[in-house]
Amino acid sequence: PMSNLLVSMLDKVGVHPDRLGDSTGQVDFSDPASDGHQTGLAVVVLSSAGVPPTHPAVQRGLDWLRRNQRQSGRWWTRSLNTETWHFITYTGTLYPVMALAVTSALASPSSEER
Repeated sequence: PMSNLLVSMLDKVGVHPDRLGDSTGQVDFSDPASDGHQTGLAVVVLSSAGVPPTHPAVQRGLDWLRRNQRQSGRWWTRSLNTETWHFITYTGTLYPVMALAVTSALASPSSEER
């Protein structure tokens, strides 16, 4: 188990011990914690590397983005520096929008919306 000092230090920078894996250092990747910044960037990088939008990894990323978009239209991204709103919020929405755009997954506006 992690020491209380290590857990306290991780908490101060906004990293939760459960995201680091178990006591053996093994991380459970079956349902990893994520945010808009990480997921969107991963999809953008995969696309830039030539991975097609139909690839299962890209589809999982796009599915995560669709499931986790807030009603406001944004995706939440937690700052490692503060518990409140921070500039990372912008890239937390920028990368998902870029990911949806580069994979042609953005919804086309209907003729009524134009």
